[in-house]
Amino acid sequence: CQRRVQETRLGNVEVMLAKETMFPLQRESLDGAFVAFVLHSQIDKPGFLRSVMDLLKPGGWLAQLNWHLIPETTQGPPPERRIAVEDVFRLVEEGGFRTVLRRELNDQQYMMVSHK
Repeated sequence: CQRRVQETRLGNVEVMLAKETMFPLQRESLDGAFVAFVLHSQIDKPGFLRSVMDLLKPGGWLAQLNWHLIPETTQGPPPERRIAVEDVFRLVEEGGFRTVLRRELNDQQYMMVSHK
């Protein structure tokens, strides 16, 4: 990951190793968090979202990319591991976030932005 960051010349990115709900960061230390195709693989989805919430400053944002729940597809995780859009909305809202944007990226993926 660090090599990719250096290749793209991103100066404001720090690569860190984290556990599912334990991040090596201080509470309320982030303006925002970007997670791509992560939620479906979490064992404790509400715990993961609570952990992200704890890291965000007041008014902070969570941008996430997710896979649509499509019965038959050859891309991405198998359908049984995907989460329906309405279930992601529910998990996010129950985690204390307020969703402000959802955008279709293509027929397989979407982006959701939520605020603390």
